[in-house]
Amino acid sequence: MRDRRSPRLIRANGVGERATVSLDATASDPAGTPLHANTTGHGYAFTAGGRVTDLGPVSFGQAQQGSVTLPEEIRAGTKLKIAVVFDDTPLMWDSATAR
Repeated sequence: MRDRRSPRLIRANGVGERATVSLDATASDPAGTPLHANTTGHGYAFTAGGRVTDLGPVSFGQAQQGSVTLPEEIRAGTKLKIAVVFDDTPLMWDSATAR
């Protein structure tokens, strides 16, 4: 399975340093069944400089929404991608700039 950009994964245009970032992993199969409701994915942050930070498990509720907290090392001005991996679907990612 290939990864895919999900332009609504990060629910804000910019994210603050050490901020809690709201994520929206809404997706469904062809029959309309939610793919990420009441499940846990694993989060990662990738910076433009190539650094990968493990954000740990991310719980998603019935509405397929969850959150992660950015670590201290992601400073203002850093361009990053936040990605979530689920067991049964491709990696989802979106980009933002820390402010």
